[in-house]
Amino acid sequence: KAVRKRLQKMGMKRKLPVVFSTEQADQDAVILVDDEKNKKSTAGTVSYMPAVFGCYLAEYVIRRI
Repeated sequence: KAVRKRLQKMGMKRKLPVVFSTEQADQDAVILVDDEKNKKSTAGTVSYMPAVFGCYLAEYVIRRI
């Protein structure tokens, strides 16, 4: 949502293809950390997942060049 707003401010009005998941986060997977140094919740991801999504997005772009 924040990226869409920034793009609109820059004058980008057309729709862009995006990669996203409709899967809801498992509440039991969220780790709540509450100490003096770190007061935030952490929802991890599989280390290779962002790279996999990047590859699929690159494939999409290359096929449309």
